[in-house]
Amino acid sequence: MSKLSSASGRWLWSVVSSIGSAIDRTHARTPDVNPPVEIPGVGTLSRDVCALQGLFARARVSFAPTTGAAGDPAPDSTPDATAAEREHMARNETLVPLQQTLHSCRDALAECSPHLSMPCRRRLEDAMRTLETEYVRLCDAERFLAARRLRRLKTGEPDDDLEFTIVLERVVYATDQGDEVAASVAQAVQTIVAGLLPYVARPE
Repeated sequence: MSKLSSASGRWLWSVVSSIGSAIDRTHARTPDVNPPVEIPGVGTLSRDVCALQGLFARARVSFAPTTGAAGDPAPDSTPDATAAEREHMARNETLVPLQQTLHSCRDALAECSPHLSMPCRRRLEDAMRTLETEYVRLCDAERFLAARRLRRLKTGEPDDDLEFTIVLERVVYATDQGDEVAASVAQAVQTIVAGLLPYVARPE
């Protein structure tokens, strides 16, 4: 098979450089077997997985919450059921490109997996499952949070489980500190990028 183009190699190495020291170098060790110089799916996976952090971030901060952490109306806001439903629909739209990119990454991983060493394949599979799990958590949390909020707005009843509401909002809305979702996504992306490094020709 022909070698990967130098442009492709330079592109992935520039991505790795931008991620910097956050990558765990133990995941980027030389594979147990000599890989083919060109592997189907590696280019697509490396490109699409690097877009996931931004897609997760946009899905989680596209709309500022109109309720506080305890589910109460935020200052200077008067949310109603119609506005809440519109926000829920708009949020769902931001999840579509995230879902599509995750599917593309899964397909690309399936394509290149037979050519990867077993340890590398396991690391990438684990990281991919983490990303898919975070997506499912985000979808579920958004759905539950929207349903609880609509019920409160329509009935006027107080939140019957403030702790659960807070947990949901921590998944749906990004936070400046201690953002476990963002940290989990970032680590999984870094693991996949580092795992693919030995299978990409280093640019001259």
